[in-house]
Amino acid sequence: MLRCLARGLLLLSAVLLLVPWGALACSLAVPRSWTKRTADGAFELSSRVGERTFGPATLSLREVRSDKKLWEHTLQEAPYEQQALLSPSGPYVALVDDFSAEFTVYGPGGEARKLSLEPQLTAGEKRKLPQTSCGQQWVSAARFEGELLVLEVPTGGKVPPMYAQPKGTAVRFEPKTRQLTRDAPVPEKSTAELIQTYQGASEPPQRQRLAQELLERSMDVKEGGDAALSHFWQELLRAPGTQPRLQAMAVMGLGATGTEEEVRALARLPAGVPERNEKVFQALRQRVPAEAEAFGLRVLEERREPELLRARAMDFLGSRGEAVAERALPLALTDPSVQVREYALGVLAQPPLRAKAVERALPFCQDGEERLRKRATESLRRLLRGVVGPEREQAMALLRGAKKRGQLQGFPEGYVILAGVADLEKKRAEALALYREGMKGLEALPKESKWPTADLRLEAKLQLAFEAKAQGKAAELKKWAEEVLGDEHKQTFVCAPKPNAYAGGQPPDGCRGGQFTAEHVARQLLKGGTAAR
Repeated sequence: MLRCLARGLLLLSAVLLLVPWGALACSLAVPRSWTKRTADGAFELSSRVGERTFGPATLSLREVRSDKKLWEHTLQEAPYEQQALLSPSGPYVALVDDFSAEFTVYGPGGEARKLSLEPQLTAGEKRKLPQTSCGQQWVSAARFEGELLVLEVPTGGKVPPMYAQPKGTAVRFEPKTRQLTRDAPVPEKSTAELIQTYQGASEPPQRQRLAQELLERSMDVKEGGDAALSHFWQELLRAPGTQPRLQAMAVMGLGATGTEEEVRALARLPAGVPERNEKVFQALRQRVPAEAEAFGLRVLEERREPELLRARAMDFLGSRGEAVAERALPLALTDPSVQVREYALGVLAQPPLRAKAVERALPFCQDGEERLRKRATESLRRLLRGVVGPEREQAMALLRGAKKRGQLQGFPEGYVILAGVADLEKKRAEALALYREGMKGLEALPKESKWPTADLRLEAKLQLAFEAKAQGKAAELKKWAEEVLGDEHKQTFVCAPKPNAYAGGQPPDGCRGGQFTAEHVARQLLKGGTAAR
């Protein structure tokens, strides 16, 4: 299944390679009620949506002169006006979605007939249907010619230049006979004929179009199962002056048709244009992951372009085990690209958990780039909540050291975590000072950063409220409790009045996860019904 998904993504990349203009924008517009009439005004088709957005709608056809409703259907999804076609004479209605093989035709009495374009097309024609951000495009134009419904299917694909698109296929539906017919399929050239035609072509657009067709065929070949195609792609890679786009296509084609050894040889290519570098890594990762490890490390060492390639290499290497990740992280964490460093910080939070990861992430909490500060704190929160055993002690020692050096300003969560540890060690005065310091930093965070730290913030406030109660400071108790009740995350479960262990383990005098919501504990405090610490 994963291989099928990988090949599907490869095919999508191949189809999009030759579409330099922007992909079709596919925004989900809210369906609205609409009405349209035939040119002579004799019939009126209308769609009425209900109260629910994207809910059912009522589609009906009315004869205008007699004001007679001819038929009405309730549809589960409201159709858009541009999807509805009304024949010139009125009795026939079609609902056609450009990005679906299925369409529906309604007869004079409202009888619905659901049909599909898929059985009408050959495998080669389906391969050429354009892939867009909305999905696969099945229809490029639809119209009624009298009572005959004609659908234009873009079986020639979409290739540059945009103003000279290849001819598609017309599929016709005759409502009276209920027959679907189509133009006769154009016989496909053999692979050998396509290669020969490519070799004789001189114009770049024609070469790109032929290479695209050969690439699409390559996607259907069993790995290492077509020596002719494999040879063609290798020759294209070796040919001097091959355009960057064609180089990238050649790598993709060889990745699909070459033997494992031929694919492995891609790693030995010198650094090329960014587009080709990306496709080499993609082919190696899918076919020979072990070779992709070595290639990914070279990408980081040589800082090959584009930077997204280095980021993806780090992401991949981070999933290949601790030994591989350890070789990649020093390279990625010092990369000039913010994006690459951001990916590396994300890898730090992946298992296995190591105290060394805490040490690496801490400096980035004070980085000048907001993206890096955010990713570093996210990784640290995940690391510190999961680390256990001896590594927990190492992690806490690193936090204490960072506090002494004044390096926790960018990670106020660290103060609250250390406060919980101090509480468990019966160092209440130290814990209270840390809770207060942590609260200052947590309250200063932007709103979008507050929900991941809700439990830390609420635990600190409740601990300070319990201390105020113990000291008989009613006003301070009320202040902290009311702040908890005013917090939008007050339904978070907390440990208070017990200290929260946070960083793994479940000491006898602490807890992890909590049994009551912060709201419940705060209300009990205000009522005076919660036991003191």
